[in-house]
Amino acid sequence: MLKLMKRPHLILSCRTFYVTPKNNCEDEPIERLSCVEEKIGFIGDGNMAKAIFKGIVNKCLIQPNQVNVSSPYIKNLDVWKEMGACVSTDNAEIMEISDVVFLAVKPHILPEAIKNIEKSPHAANIKNKLFLSILAGYKISKLEKMLSCFEGARVVRLMPNTPMMVGAGCTAFCPGHGVTEHDLMIVRAI
Repeated sequence: MLKLMKRPHLILSCRTFYVTPKNNCEDEPIERLSCVEEKIGFIGDGNMAKAIFKGIVNKCLIQPNQVNVSSPYIKNLDVWKEMGACVSTDNAEIMEISDVVFLAVKPHILPEAIKNIEKSPHAANIKNKLFLSILAGYKISKLEKMLSCFEGARVVRLMPNTPMMVGAGCTAFCPGHGVTEHDLMIVRAI
């Protein structure tokens, strides 16, 4: 039997059930999006990023051309381009043109990546973004502090698994400060 601990902001989302503790209120129906209109960005192009991309495209939540991916590896970006995504080696450019940004780099790379983005001419235009972190070992408070250089940054920490590639994954997620109900609808859809 699965036992869930009550935490005020823990939200578990799985393919067949939802659990949303909300200030100990009565259960409320959860509204779902049938498609995501926002542009999705991936900072990092690894296996989990590809699994998420393939899952949301296969479920027809987004069109491949709604996705922007950055990586320093041209060979990897060629694979993304073949799948229909827009690609760049410039993280700041991807953050600027995306509404929802997955932080999908190796955890030890993130601080340097953020510093480089801050120095970019694109940095001034990076505002009101929803950041979805799939990085292990980063607390929301640390992510929020790190991303506070971007006005209106909102953070949700995710723990996905690779079956997302076929739309059968399970993801635990936890929203940070300022995350809106619409933001959570996007996260639930993905």
